[in-house]
Amino acid sequence: MTNQVLGRWSSWRDKAILELRMKNVPGHEIGEILSEVETHVEETGETPDDAFGDPVIYARKRAASIEVAPNDASSLITSAIGGGIGGLILAHSAWQLGAGQPVLGGIPAWIGLLLGVAVLAFVFHRIEPDLITDPRSGRALDSVRSM
Repeated sequence: MTNQVLGRWSSWRDKAILELRMKNVPGHEIGEILSEVETHVEETGETPDDAFGDPVIYARKRAASIEVAPNDASSLITSAIGGGIGGLILAHSAWQLGAGQPVLGGIPAWIGLLLGVAVLAFVFHRIEPDLITDPRSGRALDSVRSM
């Protein structure tokens, strides 16, 4: 790709990713779409704007053709509640440790800290990222764009 095409591709890709994510398109589907566009741009030397038009409009058309599963709010709610509980345990235990006092029930504050960290680790371990992967290589895009 020439520098001009590479610069346009990066901007076009970012806008398309944002629109596809807003339409809840899964990461592997976004990877498929991006690889098709990138392959075409590399083979023809055209800019993505010339070949596919506005990235937002193109992303909307592609998203409409993909069956998107509705969001499962239960896992989000569970993660939020678990994270809140773990954070409260951790914060309370840290406060009590600094004050030299036990946490509720006379438990040593350091045990409360460990419990808070364990709850947060369990919650964050359950969160599955929906990474955008390139179907040609199987590699994920960089984390900022993939989130």
